[in-house]
Amino acid sequence: MNGKLKQDLAALWQRILRTDATKLFGKHHKSIRDYNEDDWIAQPGYVGSQYRTRGLVFVAVNPGGQKREDIGFADSKQYKLLKKLRDAAPKFRVAAFENLNRDLVRSMKNWNIYRRYIPEILKGTDIGFSDVAYVNLVKWRTVGEGMPRAVVKISWEAHTREQLALLRPSLIVSLGKSIAGPFIDEFYNEEVHNITIPRTRRDLRLSDGSKAAIKLARTCLFRWIKRRE
Repeated sequence: MNGKLKQDLAALWQRILRTDATKLFGKHHKSIRDYNEDDWIAQPGYVGSQYRTRGLVFVAVNPGGQKREDIGFADSKQYKLLKKLRDAAPKFRVAAFENLNRDLVRSMKNWNIYRRYIPEILKGTDIGFSDVAYVNLVKWRTVGEGMPRAVVKISWEAHTREQLALLRPSLIVSLGKSIAGPFIDEFYNEEVHNITIPRTRRDLRLSDGSKAAIKLARTCLFRWIKRRE
């Protein structure tokens, strides 16, 4: 990731973190989960230290997280790093952005969505997790399993479209066939190949559809790598 891209991404990540979700979503703000203290801070996403524009970006719907009486050690550490980036003075912004991404390299490997899909897709390639980026269409945890389309569109206009404009992916893997994949197909009008992977409830297993889509994604990924060589 070159210096200019890193500065631009750090500034955008900070702006996302400074967003008041109540004001952003207006009458739809009740869709945002209100259980733990970290539910109301945005989670802008992850960019690997070796990411280059025209790279591979994973797109999911929104952050997950279990309801519990305390937010736990891992989430507590991430919450602190998110707040540090949110509150960082301009001269410390890039360092705070890098610290957040370094922690995400560790913490994301414990997420079901990561464990089920990302290693399977990247397996056997020379692409590591440090080479890719990962963003959610909506930056906050939401109530229940449903996702109002209005919430996705508001977040897209406010943040996600600009994230993709900076990352400039040439390959997207959308995690979810009900929201993420169709939304990218409809709204991201750039020359980019989008592969949609069906997900299962809570990403506890791989369905036959998921396995078939991962196989297709790997075929496309190997072709994509060859074109980039």
